Amino acid sequence: MQVSRCVPLFAGAFALAVASLVTTASSASTYAKHTTHATSTAPATSSSTAHHESSTAAAPQDEHLAAVRQDLERSAHNMREYRWKETIVVSLKGEDKSTMINSVTYNATGKIVRTPEPVPANSQMNGVRGATPNAEKAELQAYEHSAVALLRSYIPADPTRLRKEAGKMTTSVEGEHVRLMFKDYQKPGDQVTLELNPSNQLTNISVNSYLASAKDVVTLNADMATMADGTCYPSRIRVDTPAKNMGVTVTNSDYQRKTS
Repeated sequence: MQVSRCVPLFAGAFALAVASLVTTASSASTYAKHTTHATSTAPATSSSTAHHESSTAAAPQDEHLAAVRQDLERSAHNMREYRWKETIVVSLKGEDKSTMINSVTYNATGKIVRTPEPVPANSQMNGVRGATPNAEKAELQAYEHSAVALLRSYIPADPTRLRKEAGKMTTSVEGEHVRLMFKDYQKPGDQVTLELNPSNQLTNISVNSYLASAKDVVTLNADMATMADGTCYPSRIRVDTPAKNMGVTVTNSDYQRKTS
């Protein structure tokens, strides 16, 4: 009888021991799987974090460009409600030679129309002096017209073109001001720089470009101003052509809303 009692007790103890081992092994296996899974997903989490950090780092640059484009689009729309005065002064070798004044507005189709106005007597210049041969005068006038046409192709900045050239943009920061630079913007080798204030408002546009050839260097610098309704516009534009020692200054002023 003693033997028969010991066998069930031993068998029960053995079964408990086996169950304990199985449970321990299962727990160890589950832990190992969990650990392996955590380890294998760690690099993916790190990669995801790195991607997020990269996207975050790029966000301010996109934010600056988006703000400028939105501002330019709104201003281009608002500008159709205004008429203003454009004054063009041409200088040669540092001496003012001619002045032209235009009344400027948009027509019903959205095209800019310039109407010449009389130039006050105290604003008239001597022009190119008589000693200059007629052929040279004609050449200088053609050069002047080319420089003004180039100016108008860059300024005001085109928001659609800025979006198209966004891949060429680099950003730099000086103090509280941000500069967005576009190389090969309109011509091979040219550069357009937009300067923004801390509120992402456009304050200046500078351009390094050229006329018919790269030797005919042209620099443009436009100071941007803002009206009460938030419309931004180039208040003063300076064009310099070192090859001919010629300068052109364009001033936009007297903005008034159309009455009809």
